[in-house]
Amino acid sequence: MGGTNSKTLPPPPSDATTDGGTATSSSNGSSPSDFSAVEQALDITLNVLLLYGTYVCVQYLYKSYKPMIEDMYLSKDTASKLKKRLAESKRATITMNHYESIIAADLVDPADLHVTFADIGGLDAQKRDLHELVVLPLQCPDFFATSKLLSVPKGILLYGRPGTGKTLLAKAIAKESGAFFINLKISTLMSKWFGESQKLVKAAFSLAKKLSPCIIFIDEVDSFMGARSGGASDPTYNSMKTEFLALWDGFADTTAPDAGGFGVIVLGATNRPADVV
Repeated sequence: MGGTNSKTLPPPPSDATTDGGTATSSSNGSSPSDFSAVEQALDITLNVLLLYGTYVCVQYLYKSYKPMIEDMYLSKDTASKLKKRLAESKRATITMNHYESIIAADLVDPADLHVTFADIGGLDAQKRDLHELVVLPLQCPDFFATSKLLSVPKGILLYGRPGTGKTLLAKAIAKESGAFFINLKISTLMSKWFGESQKLVKAAFSLAKKLSPCIIFIDEVDSFMGARSGGASDPTYNSMKTEFLALWDGFADTTAPDAGGFGVIVLGATNRPADVV
C-alpha cells in the first residue's frame, strides 16, 4: 500500500508446530506411539525375567528342603509304626522327637529277628563270652546295676574276615536278649546342615535309652572310628565323632540304680581291627 514496506514471512516448516510457543520436532522419524511400544516391550521383558528368576529360586529352595520334608513325613510314619509295635509287645509307649524318629527308621524289633546262637555253627567260645558279657546284662539290667562285683562293658568289638558271622552274631545277641536293635548307619547321621549330625548322634543314644534294653550296632565301625575315615580334614565329621564318644562315655551313668540299670550297649563290627582308634 502506497509507501508502506511489507515483508512476506515464509510458511512454517511442515514438521514443526507453533501452538502456544511449544515446538515438537520429529526430525528423527519417531512418534510418541513408537516410544510407548518400546516401553511396553521392556516392561514385558522385565516381567518375564522376574518370573523366571522366581521359578529358579523356588526350584532351588525345593531341592534344598526336599530331604527335610521327606524326613519329616518318614519320621511321622516311623513313630506311628513304633508305637504300634510297642503296644503289641506290651512295652511302655515312648515319646520321640524329630531326630529320634529319623534314627528309629533303622530300628529292628527283636520279634522280627529269626536267628539265635543255636543257628550259628562253631564260635562256641565267642558265643559263651557274648552271652555272659552282653545277653545277661541286657536281660537282667537291675541285677548288674546294683552289684559291685560285676562290671558291664561299655561296648563290644566283633572283628574278623568278611563273611565270618559278625553281623549274624550281633542279631543273635538282640534276639537272645530281647533287646531292640538299632542298625546305625553313618549315612543316617551325616547331614549338610550345620549341627544336625550332632543332634542325630545324641538322638541315637537317647532313643536307645528310652527303648532299653537296646543295642546300637555299627557295621564297619573302622570307617567311623578309624584312622582311615578321613575325618581329620572334615570339621563336621570330627565334631560328630567327638559327640559320639562323649555320649558313649557318659552312658556309664546308666549303670546307676536310679538310672534304671544297665540296658544299652554299643556293638561294632570290623574286618580291620587295627584301624579302630
